[in-house]
Amino acid sequence: MANILLVVADAKHELPTSVAPNDNLNFLETGIGPQNTFEILEAMLVTKHFTHIVCTGFCGSVRDDLPVGTIVIPTAIRTGDESLMKQHAVIAVPARPRLITNLEGCSVREGQMHSFSQVVTGRKTVHPDAIAVDMEMYSVAVLARQHEVSFIGGKVVSDIVPVTEVSPEQQVAQIRQNMMTAKPFIYYFWSAAKQFIQDQ
Repeated sequence: MANILLVVADAKHELPTSVAPNDNLNFLETGIGPQNTFEILEAMLVTKHFTHIVCTGFCGSVRDDLPVGTIVIPTAIRTGDESLMKQHAVIAVPARPRLITNLEGCSVREGQMHSFSQVVTGRKTVHPDAIAVDMEMYSVAVLARQHEVSFIGGKVVSDIVPVTEVSPEQQVAQIRQNMMTAKPFIYYFWSAAKQFIQDQ
């Protein structure tokens, strides 16, 4: 029987609708940022065993052809922050074609995600192989690997990171403006991930 942990940074805005914790499903709000995520998730994983960790929420697109509402499924997750390099600078994520099939009808893109310790306000520091950025996915993937838990990640584009640097306030304003458009796709990803786990 699967025992799933759903991880989001901000439950108010990122928790999928109709999530009801039960004996086989727990959810964890880590707070925004990689260090919070690592510490809070690690504390839970040393006390309770899960078969699967599902990480979702919002991300920023660094490709002009990756619009708001696109579901990004990571094929690898990298960080350039040495304080976050608990194992490797890049963590490979297994291909999950059945998960993609479950998302039929949604705009989905597979590719590398780059996790940062702050809001990304320009593309200069983003690795050229990355298609999207976030703040928590790397920490979750590292801990899933350390604790030998199956990891399933998917984040929804809520903002387009500009080529030219803007202020953090401007970028956060864009995220807030697009949240209502992007949030339904978090639910679609969660539903697809649950179905993927049930079918295993």
